Amino acid sequence: MAFDFDFKYTASPNPGWTYGQGIEATPEGRAWAEGESAGWTVIETAKEEPGRIYSVTHSPPLISFACSHNSGAAKDTVRNVHAGTGFTVNIISEPWVEHSNIASTNAPFEVHVKAPRVKESAFSMECELYQAVEIRDPKTDIITSTLVLGLVKFIHIRNDVIDERGVADPGKLKPIARMGGLTYAKVSEGFTLPRRPWKDISEELKEKLKDEVDI
Repeated sequence: MAFDFDFKYTASPNPGWTYGQGIEATPEGRAWAEGESAGWTVIETAKEEPGRIYSVTHSPPLISFACSHNSGAAKDTVRNVHAGTGFTVNIISEPWVEHSNIASTNAPFEVHVKAPRVKESAFSMECELYQAVEIRDPKTDIITSTLVLGLVKFIHIRNDVIDERGVADPGKLKPIARMGGLTYAKVSEGFTLPRRPWKDISEELKEKLKDEVDI
């Protein structure tokens, strides 16, 4: 199977962004901000199952992220998770990705910003720390990163990004994907693949693989 695929690099959504510039500075940003007027849907996971949207398990509803350590010290994100009573995971969207990127600066730990939930995010998850796992180098036994498991308590979704099925529409949410390093990507296309039940394919597989696999 051959693929003809060229990954294309483009400019970021707002390459002219400068510090202090509000989201309303661009037409896309103004339209995004106006969308909040449609209101919010809030899901309490203890009372309502929102579907299997979690990255770890749906029961309990857990998400995960990992933070590497710098020179043996944990990043501020991990320290804040341990120090606080909870944390919020906010999905970043195209109109304000430059704003969020500045949060990656290596500010001193004593610099505090109160952000229980990012206003511009159309999809946020309020979490409690479920478990933090220290990852050690098997050769040196030095802690190199921390895996954080968050128990999702509430989900906040802006109504203007919800589709007719009641779930977030990627085309409206315009989420940003982290590709590694300094590279990010827009989520603009998707596809589905049906899962055929075993009873429908077992005989077909037996015939095609009869000389290779004992089914």
